[in-house]
Amino acid sequence: MTNINVRSEVDVAVIGGGINGAGIARDLAGRGLSVLLCEKDDLASHTSSASTKLIHG
Repeated sequence: MTNINVRSEVDVAVIGGGINGAGIARDLAGRGLSVLLCEKDDLASHTSSASTKLIHG
């Protein structure tokens, strides 16, 4: 894993880029908030898809 040191001000930080995190980030951005979406792997690749038993994408 690469450590990235970036300083930025955002209205909301969403941790987790599964379908739920990505959807919430999109909704917040659509409402005019600045959003930082953090995910350690590929988007929608882990918990959300496994826990809902749905195929996303």
